[in-house]
Order: sequence, then C-alpha cells, then structure tokens
Amino acid sequence: MLVLPAVGTVAMNTNVCEVQASKKYPLFTFPKNIRGKWYFVSKKGKVGIDRFTKHTFNCIKVYKNSPKLNPLLDKYGWTEKKFMLGSKQGNHIVFGYPQVDEWYINRSGDHIVKGMNGPSWNEYRSLAKAKKHPVKYF
Repeated sequence: MLVLPAVGTVAMNTNVCEVQASKKYPLFTFPKNIRGKWYFVSKKGKVGIDRFTKHTFNCIKVYKNSPKLNPLLDKYGWTEKKFMLGSKQGNHIVFGYPQVDEWYINRSGDHIVKGMNGPSWNEYRSLAKAKKHPVKYF
C-alpha cells in the first residue's frame, strides 16, 4: 500500500520533466489525421509498420526544426539518431534525423504518401489494404 503513492510521485515528476523539456525545446506536433499505425508491405511480402503519436515517430521524439536545438545537436552530434526534427512545408510534413535521413509525408484520401529523395510509397491504416498495394522499391 505504501509503494503506490511513491510510484505515483515518480511518474508525476517524470511528466513534469518532459513538459519542461518541451518548453525549452518545442516538440513538433503531428496532425490528428496522421497519428496512429500505418502499414506498408514490400514486394517480398515483408510488413512494415510506422507509428505516429502526437510528438513521436516510431517512439523517437520529433522536435520543431529551429535554431534553439543547437545545444541538443552539440550534445548528441549530428549523426546520432537520438531525436528527429520536423516541420510543415506546404501540404507536406518533413521530418527526419538531422543531416542523415529525411522523409516527407502527405495525407491523400485513405492513405499517406511517404517518401525520401525521389521514391515514394503509400502506407495504409489497414494491413489488408497494404497487402493489395505492395511497395515496389523494397
């Protein structure tokens, strides 16, 4: 019985730390219509899943692309994949690891179009629909 209040206090303090960090380094917010699981299937039948939450892509925090992030970049370096940068550019959302990989996504009807440096592919909410439209690039 005494353990539960201590656990609640620890969880509460962790949330406070996250909020303070997000004020110092603003987090990128994915639109509600993008959040959730999206499936794609390679031409070999391998299933891929991308998960978008309010501020993460596949459990990695996405920060607003801004000069305020220079201390984070100095701390982790440009090539470590500890966090991502995100921004909205017209109809596209551009996000990725700083100076390593960058993707763009755009919602188009019942699917999203995702791509990087040329090739693009569709991802679907339904695995069955993703299997009907395999990705031709991988």
